[in-house]
Amino acid sequence: MKIGFLVECGPEGAETRVISHLAKMINREVEADVIPLGNKPNLKRQCGEYAKTLLDRGSNRVLIVWDLLSDWQEYEGKGCRHDDKEEICQSLSAA
Repeated sequence: MKIGFLVECGPEGAETRVISHLAKMINREVEADVIPLGNKPNLKRQCGEYAKTLLDRGSNRVLIVWDLLSDWQEYEGKGCRHDDKEEICQSLSAA
C-alpha cells in the first residue's frame, strides 16, 4: 500500500525525515510518498493540488500533517483546528 503525506515542513524537516520511517514501523508493506509544502499557509493553499499529485502517483490514501501552532511562534493563523480544516477542505474541493 502506498500512502501519500503532505507536511508543512521543508525538504529536510522533521516530518519529511521521520514519516517514512514511522510508516514502515507500523506496517512493513507501506510505501510513504512525502511532499513537504514548507509552512502552514502553503499547505492550506496548495494541499488540494498536491493531494491530486500523490493520488496520480499511485497513493492509495493521502494524509495531511500540520502543527496547530508552530514551535517558532510564526503567525500562521490563530491555532484553530476547525479553521485549518475548513481551509484545507476548500483546497481539496477546488482540486
